[in-house]
Amino acid sequence: MYKVVRALAFASLLTFSLFAFAADDAASLAGQWKLAMTAPRGTTEGTLNLQQDGTKLSGSYKGPRGEAPVTGNIDGNAVSFNLEFKAKRTVTIAFTGNLDGDKMNGTFAPQRNGGKSGKHGGKGNQAARTWMATRSNSTSEDTNP
Repeated sequence: MYKVVRALAFASLLTFSLFAFAADDAASLAGQWKLAMTAPRGTTEGTLNLQQDGTKLSGSYKGPRGEAPVTGNIDGNAVSFNLEFKAKRTVTIAFTGNLDGDKMNGTFAPQRNGGKSGKHGGKGNQAARTWMATRSNSTSEDTNP
């Protein structure tokens, strides 16, 4: 009887470990992503370099309008992150969306008034702003001269 209980406990632990590993692997955003942001004035492309610690995201963005730190979260396949551009004034852009394998997509909006979406009546605030990101297939030759 003891051997049966022990075998069942081991099998249960192994199954739980495999599911936990698979869930962590499926939700991994760490790495380099090509990001395209589409707004009324056109599409802007850049690169996201993401690190992940559990559900917390950090990293950097680099694009035609400069560089910005990235902070965010992932919950299941739901993704949210912010880019914070600093110049004469700080501009934060909030992204929300979903992860689907090596692709993410959703909507974004500039934040004003302490992190809330702007309500200043500008026409741009009412137009759809969408984003899409695709994971880059970085290889060792990308890092070697």
